[in-house]
Amino acid sequence: MNRIGKKLGAMVKREVDLAGRRRCTDQVIVRAHLRYAGTDTPLEVVAGPMKKMQRAFEAAHKARFGFMDRDKEIVVEAVSVEAIGGGAKFSERATKAQKQSPLLRAGRPGFSRVENFRTRPSIHAIN
Repeated sequence: MNRIGKKLGAMVKREVDLAGRRRCTDQVIVRAHLRYAGTDTPLEVVAGPMKKMQRAFEAAHKARFGFMDRDKEIVVEAVSVEAIGGGAKFSERATKAQKQSPLLRAGRPGFSRVENFRTRPSIHAIN
């Protein structure tokens, strides 16, 4: 599993770099989609050593379906890779309305007015 994950991770990093996002890929997460043999619902676990994936799968299966079946074989249905990187750095200029906001001028970003809404049995103020 580690060999496949490393190979797919390298491919994803190259693809991201080719798309013009050099040095943007900070992290690559490899996941295995596991299921019990004879079933059709895979669960994602972080790829790693088989025993660790088995424990993670059994815990996820028990949490989702309420049981584990240690007698059934676990099948790796698919492997997925996710590349995570920093976003583009940019700054936005404040609009005229935002510059005129009393809260922004006071250094407190947020809503510039208080709105009331009614629920039973009381009124709540949102600010």
